[in-house]
Amino acid sequence: MRRRKNEDADPVSLAEVALIPDELWATFNAGAYASLADVIELANRAEVHPAIVAGRWQQQNREFRKFSKLLGHGKIRPEFPEVAAI
Repeated sequence: MRRRKNEDADPVSLAEVALIPDELWATFNAGAYASLADVIELANRAEVHPAIVAGRWQQQNREFRKFSKLLGHGKIRPEFPEVAAI
């Protein structure tokens, strides 16, 4: 990920690259035909939960239905009781 010197760092982009380096992402079939097996394989290689790969794929492809069952909706907020009421 290259940046111009004066460009502000995008926190989402920084998180994406921190969790799945661009070099590893480039080996992934990130197009519209990515499969569940592709997601799981990359997650194993990157040593992250498949939801991380699925979420990045969804953001990149602007398709939020595919792989949605991997994301565990409603399971994270209870882990943070200080914001659970928000």
